[in-house]
Amino acid sequence: MYKKRRLAVMIGMLAGSTSVFAQTDMTRIEARLAALEQ
Repeated sequence: MYKKRRLAVMIGMLAGSTSVFAQTDMTRIEARLAALEQ
């Protein structure tokens, strides 16, 4: 029971943080692509 709750909390935190991480990763990737094109 404890492990399941902990897993659910971790999944919730990951789901919340992935959106933020995805945005920063996308901006970084776009910046790298723009730098390579120059």
